[in-house]
Amino acid sequence: MTLQTKIRFTETDINAIPFSAKRARWHDNQMPGLVLDVTSKAKVFRVYKKLSGGRVPVSVTLGTYCSIAENTGCRALHTKTLAEP
Repeated sequence: MTLQTKIRFTETDINAIPFSAKRARWHDNQMPGLVLDVTSKAKVFRVYKKLSGGRVPVSVTLGTYCSIAENTGCRALHTKTLAEP
């Protein structure tokens, strides 16, 4: 059985994701590059983007799930972060 790691980030779906002994990475299916890393202690939003001329994507931490206003906050930060050079 394969674990689905691509979901729409809603408050209900994120709350349903269990904390994990190993880091688990969940991808938002509506916002490319927006991920949620889940560990045994935290759920952290990150954005992966390529810098101009760069070959390897850069990870930008947006914040923990509890510190960002649900759903709208992480999507707004995602868009702002991708727009930055």
